[in-house]
Amino acid sequence: MEEHVTGEPVREEDPAEEEGGGINLRFILGIVSWLRLALRRHWMGASAVFVLTMAAAVGFVELIPRTYNVWTSIRAERNQIIATLGNPTRPGFGNSMDSPTRAASDLILRQDNLVALAKQTNLLESWYKHRAFAGRVMDIVRRIIHGPLNDEEKADAVVTVLGRKMYVNANDDKVVIGINWPDPNMAYRLVDAAQQNYLESRHVREISMIAESISILESHAKEASDDVQDALKDVRQRTTAAAPARRAKTSEPARSADDQELARLQVMLAAKRRALSDLEEFRRKRLSELQAQLAEQKAIYSDSHPVVVNLEESIRALNQDSPQVVALRREEQDLEAEFQRRGGVLTPEGTGDSDSRAGREPIVIDRATRTDVREDYGRQRLNAAISRYNILLDRISNARMELDAARAVYKYRYVVVRPPKHPNRPIAPNRPRYLALGLVGALAMGLITAAGLEARRGRITQSWMVERLVGLPVLAQVDEQRS
Repeated sequence: MEEHVTGEPVREEDPAEEEGGGINLRFILGIVSWLRLALRRHWMGASAVFVLTMAAAVGFVELIPRTYNVWTSIRAERNQIIATLGNPTRPGFGNSMDSPTRAASDLILRQDNLVALAKQTNLLESWYKHRAFAGRVMDIVRRIIHGPLNDEEKADAVVTVLGRKMYVNANDDKVVIGINWPDPNMAYRLVDAAQQNYLESRHVREISMIAESISILESHAKEASDDVQDALKDVRQRTTAAAPARRAKTSEPARSADDQELARLQVMLAAKRRALSDLEEFRRKRLSELQAQLAEQKAIYSDSHPVVVNLEESIRALNQDSPQVVALRREEQDLEAEFQRRGGVLTPEGTGDSDSRAGREPIVIDRATRTDVREDYGRQRLNAAISRYNILLDRISNARMELDAARAVYKYRYVVVRPPKHPNRPIAPNRPRYLALGLVGALAMGLITAAGLEARRGRITQSWMVERLVGLPVLAQVDEQRS
């Protein structure tokens, strides 16, 4: 081995570099050279730290709970039927009260609807069955600190999470129902069930609103009919005996009130039965569509494929009564009991709704009756009562036609533009980004490890280290060369 001295001219330091006014490129290059030397000498330790850090990053990405997004879009057309029932002379539409998507978010995300949705999809069982590892750890820690939860507290916790994860976006003519959920299959089932419940709820609400409007018109028509009869009796008996007419009127109000309530119950019960029949027919059609889709998908995929499993779950859910059907049946039973308690007679076909319209023909006073009318006051009262009664009959007839039209066109008013689809990949976490950050971190940790091991040796291996530590310039450098 032979040593030789290489004379290098002494380089005067740049005053700007000494005073910190510029970038000391020579120092930076020295640091880079020292790091390269450290990596060559301690490559095994740096490699081990790199592998461990990268493995930790991969494990972290795998343990993060996945989040899948499922959504559906429903187009809704404005309904101009209900607004005309109470006021046929209404000048125009476009009011937000007429919007079919009004309060859609409150209707879907209401607490009782969320509870019914969780029961409908067996969410509580699925939540703890497909719980992520990190969530299971949190549950164990919470159980140790606060104690175990009972079934009611578990259900409340799951429903609370469901309310945070599900979202509804509604404008004038479109409703978007979506959810961000860790289980892709349950996300699909939740959105599909929420869509079905929303359509059924809208149908029940609209039919019930029209039916209640008809019941109000029926009650006013009954009052108008009583007014006509009273005015007619008063006119006919004014010249003969006023007392018998007054005695006849004393027993009329109680009978009129009973008839009015029976008429209202008849209309409401018939409307509930119509809505229930429509819902069952709607669910039968939906069930037929799903069964046809299931047959098509089974020809392509196996029985364990997520698409097939989700369709089977949707069919199983449709075979069970929805919350809307259960509520309608309960209301129907209550109305039947009230109708019978007041003396009404139920028929196998219904409540005798056609009988409630019997005898409701426009009243016209014949010539002989007009001849007996001698007092102006009696004639004016009778004519006003007849006019009001006939107007109400026209409005009732129009309302019934609108009710039948609303039932017929409902399937065209709400159209599922985009049905829910099974998600192929999660929206979170972003695995490429997390892995890229893990790679950068692993490289940094390997480099820091090599630098730390080299610095621990405490040896001066670079000329810049002498200048930095001692503060003296290096005049010459001795290199080792093997001969």
